[in-house]
Amino acid sequence: MRFPLLALLAAAGPLQSPPATADDSCGEENLLAGRQPMGWLDIFRPDLVTDGIGARDGDPELGALSAVLASEQAFVAYDLGVERRLTAVLLQAAADASYTIEVSSDQRLWTGLVTAGPTGGGGMRTRVAKGLDARSRYLRLSARGGSGGHAVSEMQIFCRPPASPPLAIRPSAQLSLPQEVALAQSRRALLLLLPAGVSLFLLLSRRWSPRRDRLALLVAAFTSVMALAFTASNSAPGIAAACGGITALATWLVALATRSESPAPASPSRRTTAALLVGLAAISYTSYGQFGGYWSVHYHDVLHYMLGAKYAPELRYDGLYACLLESNSPEASFTTVTPAAVRDLRTGAMIPSRELLARGPCRARFSAARWQAFRQDASFFAGQLSPAGWVAVFADHGYNATPVWTWLWRPLFGDRPASAGWLEGLAHLDEVGYLMMVLLAVWAWGPTRAATAALLFGLGLPWIFLWTGGGVGRSLWLVTLVAGLALAARRRHFASGLALGISSAAGRP
Repeated sequence: MRFPLLALLAAAGPLQSPPATADDSCGEENLLAGRQPMGWLDIFRPDLVTDGIGARDGDPELGALSAVLASEQAFVAYDLGVERRLTAVLLQAAADASYTIEVSSDQRLWTGLVTAGPTGGGGMRTRVAKGLDARSRYLRLSARGGSGGHAVSEMQIFCRPPASPPLAIRPSAQLSLPQEVALAQSRRALLLLLPAGVSLFLLLSRRWSPRRDRLALLVAAFTSVMALAFTASNSAPGIAAACGGITALATWLVALATRSESPAPASPSRRTTAALLVGLAAISYTSYGQFGGYWSVHYHDVLHYMLGAKYAPELRYDGLYACLLESNSPEASFTTVTPAAVRDLRTGAMIPSRELLARGPCRARFSAARWQAFRQDASFFAGQLSPAGWVAVFADHGYNATPVWTWLWRPLFGDRPASAGWLEGLAHLDEVGYLMMVLLAVWAWGPTRAATAALLFGLGLPWIFLWTGGGVGRSLWLVTLVAGLALAARRRHFASGLALGISSAAGRP
């Protein structure tokens, strides 16, 4: 939904700024669109500030679309590349805090460009200011006041204000907290379980008839339509759920009344039913296409395994936490959150952070270029984890993948710096692995049994994507295990042994 800038300015709180005239030679593009910050301190998910996607006015402050400035010292800074004229600002942030945008030409002297004071209404609120007059290359955003964490979902800067701000609004299907995603997932899975189970019962039943096949196909198709409806809606449609229950009950009764002792043939309708059930499992496993919102990457897990594999020659198995602590040096820190105690990866005991740092400079293990790359990756992960999540990293048990897993995955990480988009792509490679598992199961045991396994996997809440997804290479051991069993079932014993050996050697706890 788009609004004229003046209407937004009237609806939101005032921005105190000096008057100026717009420069007609400027374009109307957002100068911060997709731009990554050049530095930050104590900010959680800084990439969301300039991703072009905002919340709706009034949405909760600490939702999935918001970066959070976690302290009074927090800031995020940007480099526009060259000096640009600045005449308009759009900021969507929590209503109860005050936000200041400063500009600088040399990163030493900062002057205020605009201040967004608190507004009424609560939740996230959009503020807009026009008529600014400044020239600058560097920008810095900070926050003060409010009730706690300062949430910002979008900031846009213009050389010339457009007719309407290009602020994209994500649909309301985006849920804000993992617990809400899990609760919605469990409710939907229960609504789908009965009709899907009936269809599977008809598919596996030894009593076969063409009528049963048609009923199984009908129920599977209807259940898949329900799942697609859940994908497009934030709430489970009551009518669809009621119709699903009635259809399942009627089908069950008809199935019990139908008798046949002949074996079930591999008819096209049975294969179509199996394919629909596999698709239903995939839709449910992925949180109905949402992949858990911004939890599509399990950053706590990926931090350990990306950094551990990428910097294996320097970190080895004992240096991850010491090097993370040292990388956040006082002269160029990216967070003021420092754990009081850290797990000693040599003994497994928790020890004071200062004791671990006193053992010697971790950076001595790195070349200058590799140390700079490690610091950049560490600052990225610190920005993706909440303050409590960052502290929790140091209580884990370090990087403990096998040498074979490191050998397989380290070339994939290469020298590329960590970024949200790249890691999301790597994390979703596991879904490709799960698809391969289904194809292997179909090849080895047929579509019916493969559909059974897929349905149990997709509708099982303890192993949905929200809990088990988002890692990098998490599915490797499972895919190779299923491959080994499938190859054994098809009497390909040499290949089966090789797959089972990889599964054992590349396994991850």
